[in-house]
Amino acid sequence: MNTDSSISMTAAEIAQALHVSAGTVRNYTSSAMTKLGARSRRQAASIARDHGWI
Repeated sequence: MNTDSSISMTAAEIAQALHVSAGTVRNYTSSAMTKLGARSRRQAASIARDHGWI
């Protein structure tokens, strides 16, 4: 799954692509954003890209 396209996808769409529940996507997203200090998925992706993680 491309990171740029996943930013515009809903939790349900990401969940379907990864074969997990939408709640799991929301929980993982929230946890990652908290750890990164990001306010949005876009900002979290930017931080990850800046650090070379994606």
